[in-house]
Amino acid sequence: MRRRRGFTLIEVLVTTALAALVMVAVLEVVRSTGRLRAAMDRTAHTEPWADQVLDRIEQDLLQSDLVTTSKTSVVMTGYSSMNTDSTDRTHRPVRVRYLIEDGEGDVAGVLIREQQWLDVESSASITRALCGCRISALQVASVTDSTGGSNSVQYRIAIQVNDRSERVFDRTVILH
Repeated sequence: MRRRRGFTLIEVLVTTALAALVMVAVLEVVRSTGRLRAAMDRTAHTEPWADQVLDRIEQDLLQSDLVTTSKTSVVMTGYSSMNTDSTDRTHRPVRVRYLIEDGEGDVAGVLIREQQWLDVESSASITRALCGCRISALQVASVTDSTGGSNSVQYRIAIQVNDRSERVFDRTVILH
């Protein structure tokens, strides 16, 4: 009988394939651990008021047909109106404007949500609500992402709210 002194080509290929599968599994675990840690770091530094502000702006963005931004304000036109007596949403045509006004004393800046109903022509159709204090900047930016197959375009709107301690709270909203 002949004595084998090495591995056959099939044995080497099977071993290489199994090693590649193990490496892919290990890399996926490492990658998901990194994403989880980053998510935990982000949520550890958020505050309830920041989440409430971001939630409100996100809901307005999701109901908007048109979003325009400037250095001092964000204006959204659509059907994102809120009842003035509660925080219930109504589906009336509305223009919502977020702006930062100078505060008094140690209140650096206040974020105001101004709502104007478009189906009523009176000064009573404009309401203003305080969203947050000690805010120095609000930025809403749209980025076009065309990787969604069949020429579909997704819009991501990133919301950043900075307070005077230079912390940044942000969120990404995907509009289809």
